[in-house]
Amino acid sequence: MSRYRSYGALDDQPAIQGDTHFKGFGSYRDPAMVPEGFLFESENLRMEEMVAEVRKGAKRLTSNATILGATIYASTEYRDPETGKDYIVLFSGSAAYFWRVADGNVITVSYGGGQTLSAPAYAMTAFNSIYVWRSEATQLPAVLPITLGNVPLVFNGAGLEGGTATIVAATVDSTSELKNFPPGGFGAFTQTRLLVHVGGSNIRASNILKPNVWSETHQSNIDPDGIDAITAIVPLEGDAALIGKRRSLHVISGIQNFSELSASKITDQVGCVHQRTAKRVGQFVFLLGDGGVYSLDLGARAAGSVGTPIAHLKVKDEPLSFDIQDEIENINFTTAAGETSGIAPACAVVVDNRYFLAVPTTASGNDRILVFNIALNAWETVDTLPSGVIVENLIKVHYQNRLRPVAITNSGKMLLLDENANGLDEYGNSGSATTA
Repeated sequence: MSRYRSYGALDDQPAIQGDTHFKGFGSYRDPAMVPEGFLFESENLRMEEMVAEVRKGAKRLTSNATILGATIYASTEYRDPETGKDYIVLFSGSAAYFWRVADGNVITVSYGGGQTLSAPAYAMTAFNSIYVWRSEATQLPAVLPITLGNVPLVFNGAGLEGGTATIVAATVDSTSELKNFPPGGFGAFTQTRLLVHVGGSNIRASNILKPNVWSETHQSNIDPDGIDAITAIVPLEGDAALIGKRRSLHVISGIQNFSELSASKITDQVGCVHQRTAKRVGQFVFLLGDGGVYSLDLGARAAGSVGTPIAHLKVKDEPLSFDIQDEIENINFTTAAGETSGIAPACAVVVDNRYFLAVPTTASGNDRILVFNIALNAWETVDTLPSGVIVENLIKVHYQNRLRPVAITNSGKMLLLDENANGLDEYGNSGSATTA
């Protein structure tokens, strides 16, 4: 607006220097060509009300010595169906730690039957249970001797508060229905079935509304002529799912009736690095590929239209990460894809209209968090973490009646992001948190 009510014919109107608001940053651009309202560099900032502010610090949620002394291989959020209480669940080599969000109490549940856990592992909640996938199935034919892989660990939700809870391997149960539970490195769940990657281009599905019952006929080979393996499964609706490979993306439909399952290739120019980077929010799917972060628009299908999924799903030609391609080029993609022994792959979570993507710049693990603001449709910032803090997973939990992002580290730290108003990040494995 004008500084004065009116100007004379010979008056020079003042030129305002600098930006009046900010909506993102573009570090890949020439600094002289950054558009108005964009920063050339943004580290540990938030664009709240389009004003650039230093982010709040991360709060360490527990000082429990047992948890902080453990090596964590998988984690997830969980709501106890018997009590309605929320938990953050951390899985170590021999036990799971259920940290109650409301009061910070910890319930330790050991694995039954001599079961153990090691990297890589992937935990997810489905059908009021927790499944911890441990290893891919070996494809046949193969040269003997072979290891078919470890079936997942399963917690069925019973007896958590009463002290009788157990976590067992799927085949330990005496029910014969569980005998065909397949091994796999990761899985997903639709409204009616569990889906699990069982090696190469193969997926298997549980029976409808019976996640413990697996039929040999509920298996499909997606794009068998392709040269790469499945890396991600993202449910789209009750009857469709996105199948990501390292070099291509596909949609399967007809999951309700597996005998009529059909697959369509979306593109062979874009792929997905790992399951844990692929997140659906509304009509969009965000994922990390070798060329950067991409978004897929589900179009009208997300609004309830009928028709073939491939007719509605569109991949944007330009990567969503174009403005920060220099950050993408710094990613260690071997580690991001989960191919560095004992190190967690890249991971993501969507909370508060933001896509948080934790990525590794070295083989040590995820040390930076790229933040895309969905409301502003721009990259907001790059969050750095205190030296030595490696993110094993990103999850979201109900904390004080709000959904909040939490970074889980491989040494048992649960870091609530954007919490400390003083800007200090809490970390460390001793009783008193170290700050930075």
